[in-house]
Amino acid sequence: MSDTQTALNNNFPVYIGVWTNWSLGGRATGSVITLTHRNGAFLTAFLAVFVTFAGSRLWRILCFVLHQFLLSKSAQDGLYHQRQAILRNAMDEKSGFFSLGRVLWAWHVTAHRPYYRMIPIISFALLASIVFALGGLFSSRISSSMGNEVLLASPNCGTDFGNSSYYPQTAEQNAQILQPWLAERLDYFSNYAQRCYSDSAQADGCTPYVQRRISSTVDRNATCPFEQSMCRHPDKNIRLDTGLINSQTDIGLNTPSDLQFNVRFVTHCGPLRSEGYSETVHYSPDKPYKRYSYGQQLGSSDSAAAAVLSNYTYEVPELSAEELRWRKHTSPFGEYTVLSLEYALDDPSYSNLLPIEKLKAEDGDTALVFLSANGVFYMSPVDDDWYAAHQAMNYSVADPSMSSAPVYLADEPASVLGCKIQYQTCNSSTPSEESCSKLSGSNSIAFTTEEPTTKRDQALYWGLYVQDINNVVQMLQSSALMSRFGLSIGEQGPLPANQWQIEVENWFNVVLAAIQGHAVDSAVGPGSSDMLKYFWTKPNNDVEKQLCKNQKIISASYTNFSLIWLVIVLAIGTFIMLLEYFLESIVLLLEKHKIVKTSCQEWFSNDLLQLQRMAHEELGLGNWKGCTGPRSIPVTNKGQSLGMIDAEDPEHPRLKAPSEKLGTPVSTTTSESFTRHEKISEVRQEVLSAASGLVESGNGDRKDGIVERGDMRNIGRHQACINSRAKEKTPESKHKYPLQSLPHNPAEDQPASDVELLKQSSPDSRTESLDS
Repeated sequence: MSDTQTALNNNFPVYIGVWTNWSLGGRATGSVITLTHRNGAFLTAFLAVFVTFAGSRLWRILCFVLHQFLLSKSAQDGLYHQRQAILRNAMDEKSGFFSLGRVLWAWHVTAHRPYYRMIPIISFALLASIVFALGGLFSSRISSSMGNEVLLASPNCGTDFGNSSYYPQTAEQNAQILQPWLAERLDYFSNYAQRCYSDSAQADGCTPYVQRRISSTVDRNATCPFEQSMCRHPDKNIRLDTGLINSQTDIGLNTPSDLQFNVRFVTHCGPLRSEGYSETVHYSPDKPYKRYSYGQQLGSSDSAAAAVLSNYTYEVPELSAEELRWRKHTSPFGEYTVLSLEYALDDPSYSNLLPIEKLKAEDGDTALVFLSANGVFYMSPVDDDWYAAHQAMNYSVADPSMSSAPVYLADEPASVLGCKIQYQTCNSSTPSEESCSKLSGSNSIAFTTEEPTTKRDQALYWGLYVQDINNVVQMLQSSALMSRFGLSIGEQGPLPANQWQIEVENWFNVVLAAIQGHAVDSAVGPGSSDMLKYFWTKPNNDVEKQLCKNQKIISASYTNFSLIWLVIVLAIGTFIMLLEYFLESIVLLLEKHKIVKTSCQEWFSNDLLQLQRMAHEELGLGNWKGCTGPRSIPVTNKGQSLGMIDAEDPEHPRLKAPSEKLGTPVSTTTSESFTRHEKISEVRQEVLSAASGLVESGNGDRKDGIVERGDMRNIGRHQACINSRAKEKTPESKHKYPLQSLPHNPAEDQPASDVELLKQSSPDSRTESLDS
């Protein structure tokens, strides 16, 4: 590949930033952010993490709502408390789902209606997991749904065609710079058409255009494009029609609707008769020529009318079989010659053909394409109307070990295809019959409305490259033939009977590929410093400048993100995070003003660290602060040690206070608090045992060993006795830890023992207390 092709097809300057892709809708839905592939990967990863974290915060909000909804002020079983603790501490829906499932399985035998109480919440956690997973997939769609379309951004945007002032250079510069560049580009478009316009083409190698191909319909049994008498067949001709090609979706011009246009190309071809339109002429007795007369061949002229070069159309030497056999050994191998001539209906000054009246179409341009075999040997008969070859000739092959094989020569020195070429334009992004021109020649492209849209006219003039099969054949010549892939050392392999239709289809596809490619070439620049210097014209009005900045291509080297969905995701995610962070404070404020009737105290207490604090406090360990409130962390005074795991019973580990026996250093304050708590527990057990015996002896109708409500009230009167006995057995300490379950009231301290106090109570008073 040449340097020009490399520059035009690989090193595309792409716009990085925010732009509007009008094919996706308006400014809101079509707003796109284009990033490099690397930066796009970073943003995609960030969005995945952001959505996952926002989902976990949403789960915490939902857990708070469920926790408050299931809150109970009455005594509940262990399943209730474990469920509430999981709702309080499960940081995401997946951990909540598995933890709730484990709790259900552990309690499914002993708890009351466990499935009824747990299945709805477990299902909710599972549903949340699915929804959040789908949300994560949606975050990836923010980029993948925007496709691979990117905008070109080149300072060399311009065009290679325009008015006569475009080409003030010399003929030498035209031949050395412009024509080679045009031929090179057309050769690239031809290769692209062969690679990407077939039905079996792979999309991977068909870039950078926004569409792999511009679609068209093909009628291979069409009527004659001219008078019936001019065609070899009344049918079996070919007609190709693109339908309306949209400037945005098909060509890639990214413009709002007021600058969009539609164009249609129709090519209708058929093999022409030579009988009555050809004759043999002799310039000398031994050099006959075959002359074809379908009109006059014209040349360039400074006047409005082109100069007549000849009164015939085409002329080619007429060689015998013996001459062709001799030339096979003495001259270069046989090669096809192709000549194309065109008549422009509305401007003959741009024509190199003035056809006979029977070949003048009233609604299109006329093109004639001549094919000369020039001594090509066909290895088998050819029934195609353009390549027809049935003259058998014995020819010795180059390998002497092989016997001679018959070859076939073309039936005529030349054959001709006649084509009618039509164009149609529409001045609206939603075309209708009123807004479209009639099918006509290339130079008659015009709008039919009384007040044409000037900007759209300018966009059409700049963005549409008017190309036809005549240009393709003129520029590529024999390289435009598909049959060349079966031609080697002047010998042509087998050809199908419709080879001429295959050729016309290929030319038509090259025209469509050139329309796609020229738009990109204009946006990028020629890739040649000489072309840029001598033949490239920059945009000179606002519409052309706008089009220069709005040419799209397909590129996998960049990543697009939907701006509106990116903003929505970030806004909603940020809102969820802020709501989760301040939710507890908001609810507390609403509670304070009695706007809601709820309580957050259990929610605060079910926090993992608060549950740990309360476990240690039950052992009388630590002076704690930060025991309630949003995001509170309980902490002790400096130097205070807490409980440890008692694993003496492996099946039932407990939390126990540290002791000197275990070799664990204990602070004086903590040790004294534990000693006091231990003594209080011993005394209380002694009192409860005595009280239980009294109840048993005084109330025969009660169950053995059970102290009921009235007994407990009577026992409660002797709480002061319990505290007093504890003081006698506990050394004095500067720090007195106030146990919440056993409050110490100095006014109720009694010197007598609790057993003696109970014995001194009269039977009547005990009975009255128990009955109450």
